[in-house]
Amino acid sequence: MIKVLLPPVGIAIEAIKAYNNPNQPKKPHFAGYLKFKGRTVEEQIRLNQPAMRWLEQRFAEKVSDEEAKIRHEGWERFKEIVDSFRPEGHKLYSKE
Repeated sequence: MIKVLLPPVGIAIEAIKAYNNPNQPKKPHFAGYLKFKGRTVEEQIRLNQPAMRWLEQRFAEKVSDEEAKIRHEGWERFKEIVDSFRPEGHKLYSKE
């Protein structure tokens, strides 16, 4: 089961109303609520460049089998920790 994180309903409703208002200039749905985000697609692409370079470096990195195992175990532990703080029926990673 895939779970999706959504913004609080009140914010989503306000953003939809603002977007549908013909008297209001159009902008990305949640731009007013997301600090440090680009106002246009081009600006967001520009802001994403440092993260994209970092990802390219990570994908190009050669990892030993031992290091891959350590990373996998760390990822599994991370998922357990996150789910341990979430109530039953609202786990992100474990199958309930």
